[in-house]
Amino acid sequence: MVKLSFKINLSQSEGYDEGAVNEAVSEFLDEFDMGQTIILNKLYSYLYGLDGVAEISNIQASLDGTNFSTNNISLERYQTAATTDDLIEVIVDE
Repeated sequence: MVKLSFKINLSQSEGYDEGAVNEAVSEFLDEFDMGQTIILNKLYSYLYGLDGVAEISNIQASLDGTNFSTNNISLERYQTAATTDDLIEVIVDE
Protein backbone atom coordinates (compact mmCIF):
# COMPACT_ATOMS: atom_id res chain seq x y z
CA MET A 1 0.00 0.00 0.00
CA VAL A 2 1.37 3.39 -1.05
CA LYS A 3 0.17 6.48 0.84
CA LEU A 4 -0.28 9.46 -1.46
CA SER A 5 -0.26 13.07 -0.32
CA PHE A 6 -2.22 15.74 -2.19
CA LYS A 7 -2.19 19.53 -2.49
CA ILE A 8 -5.36 20.91 -4.03
CA ASN A 9 -5.85 24.60 -4.83
CA LEU A 10 -9.46 25.60 -5.31
CA SER A 11 -11.96 28.42 -5.06
CA GLN A 12 -15.05 27.80 -2.99
CA SER A 13 -18.66 28.85 -3.25
CA GLU A 14 -21.71 28.33 -1.07
CA GLY A 15 -21.96 24.81 0.30
CA TYR A 16 -18.21 24.07 0.37
CA ASP A 17 -17.25 21.16 2.62
CA GLU A 18 -13.58 20.16 2.98
CA GLY A 19 -14.63 16.75 4.31
CA ALA A 20 -16.41 16.09 1.02
CA VAL A 21 -13.20 16.98 -0.85
CA ASN A 22 -11.24 14.47 1.23
CA GLU A 23 -13.86 11.79 0.62
CA ALA A 24 -13.83 12.48 -3.14
CA VAL A 25 -10.04 12.03 -3.25
CA SER A 26 -10.35 8.66 -1.49
CA GLU A 27 -13.11 7.56 -3.86
CA PHE A 28 -10.96 8.64 -6.80
CA LEU A 29 -8.10 6.40 -5.64
CA ASP A 30 -10.50 3.46 -5.30
CA GLU A 31 -10.93 3.63 -9.09
CA PHE A 32 -7.38 2.39 -9.69
CA ASP A 33 -6.31 -1.23 -9.40
CA MET A 34 -2.98 -2.59 -8.27
CA GLY A 35 -0.11 -1.56 -10.54
CA GLN A 36 -2.04 1.06 -12.52
CA THR A 37 -0.99 4.63 -13.17
CA ILE A 38 -2.85 7.22 -11.08
CA ILE A 39 -4.05 9.77 -13.64
CA LEU A 40 -4.39 13.03 -11.72
CA ASN A 41 -6.54 14.77 -14.36
CA LYS A 42 -9.36 12.33 -13.57
CA LEU A 43 -9.58 13.78 -10.06
CA TYR A 44 -10.94 17.06 -11.45
CA SER A 45 -14.28 15.45 -12.35
CA TYR A 46 -14.65 14.07 -8.82
CA LEU A 47 -14.04 17.48 -7.29
CA TYR A 48 -16.12 19.52 -9.73
CA GLY A 49 -19.05 17.26 -8.89
CA LEU A 50 -19.06 18.59 -5.30
CA ASP A 51 -21.22 21.43 -4.04
CA GLY A 52 -19.17 24.47 -3.17
CA VAL A 53 -16.22 23.81 -5.47
CA ALA A 54 -16.21 26.77 -7.85
CA GLU A 55 -12.84 26.34 -9.56
CA ILE A 56 -9.79 24.10 -9.21
CA SER A 57 -6.54 25.81 -10.12
CA ASN A 58 -4.08 23.02 -9.32
CA ILE A 59 -3.82 19.43 -8.14
CA GLN A 60 -0.49 17.95 -7.09
CA ALA A 61 0.38 14.57 -5.61
CA SER A 62 3.39 13.10 -3.85
CA LEU A 63 4.62 9.66 -2.91
CA ASP A 64 6.89 10.96 -0.16
CA GLY A 65 4.90 13.95 1.16
CA THR A 66 7.69 16.34 0.16
CA ASN A 67 8.11 16.33 -3.61
CA PHE A 68 4.77 17.29 -5.15
CA SER A 69 4.06 17.20 -8.88
CA THR A 70 1.20 17.44 -11.35
CA ASN A 71 2.54 14.32 -13.08
CA ASN A 72 0.68 11.03 -12.99
CA ILE A 73 1.85 8.48 -10.40
CA SER A 74 2.97 5.10 -11.72
CA LEU A 75 2.45 2.31 -9.23
CA GLU A 76 4.61 -0.79 -9.14
CA ARG A 77 3.03 -4.10 -10.11
CA TYR A 78 1.92 -5.01 -6.57
CA GLN A 79 1.17 -1.55 -5.22
CA THR A 80 -2.16 0.10 -4.55
CA ALA A 81 -2.67 3.71 -3.51
CA ALA A 82 -4.59 5.19 -0.61
CA THR A 83 -4.65 8.43 1.35
CA THR A 84 -5.90 9.81 4.64
CA ASP A 85 -7.43 13.16 5.54
CA ASP A 86 -4.18 14.37 7.09
CA LEU A 87 -2.36 13.75 3.77
CA ILE A 88 -4.74 15.99 1.80
CA GLU A 89 -4.00 19.70 1.94
CA VAL A 90 -6.74 21.89 0.52
CA ILE A 91 -5.65 25.46 -0.18
CA VAL A 92 -8.65 27.71 -0.67
CA ASP A 93 -7.82 30.56 -3.03
CA GLU A 94 -9.33 33.93 -2.18
